[in-house]
Amino acid sequence: MSEEPCCKVSRIVNKYDLSPGRQETDIDSYLRSRWLGSTEYPETPLRDLVAWFNQSILRTVYAEAGRKTLEPQIETEYNALTGNDDDDRQLVLDDLQANGIDGSQLRTDFISTATLHRHLTTCLEVKKPPANTDSNWEEKKLDYTFQIVEENVQEILQSWENSGVIPNATETEIATRLYLECPICSAQVDIKTARQRGYICKHLSEPDSDEQ
Repeated sequence: MSEEPCCKVSRIVNKYDLSPGRQETDIDSYLRSRWLGSTEYPETPLRDLVAWFNQSILRTVYAEAGRKTLEPQIETEYNALTGNDDDDRQLVLDDLQANGIDGSQLRTDFISTATLHRHLTTCLEVKKPPANTDSNWEEKKLDYTFQIVEENVQEILQSWENSGVIPNATETEIATRLYLECPICSAQVDIKTARQRGYICKHLSEPDSDEQ
């Protein structure tokens, strides 16, 4: 039996039976770890945690309704539901209704940054430490970015394999690369290589240099 909800965050977690789907046993541990940047996670802004939480609601409801749960679709429809474009929002609401999903109720159940902040600091009594002074935080965040990309690609490959689009797609190895491109000569360099050698190309080798 679930404990008595402490606030809207806890109530919504119970309502949709949300789970982090990772090594943490519950949502609160996951949110705490990501907000503080503990364990293997980089420190994550409240805004990003709110988006993750609300998109988890969509993912859960979509799965129960037999609607596609690929990340690009989840993100696009979430942005439409929470954005300022009335036409885009209404299109998504109508499409959800066709699947038997009450989009207006979903929007009501979405949490805000203020709600999540109160949950973390009041309900969970999490105390934010001083600003991150870890000199290696950029590397950790970059590695975490690659991890998230690979997890999303793995989910897409699984879907393609299940539908027969690409047989045995999940047996492949995913090699994630992020390239920086010079807007002048279009030279590309891997982001880690650029960090190691200290420049992208000759056009961007000097700080604040002007094109002659």
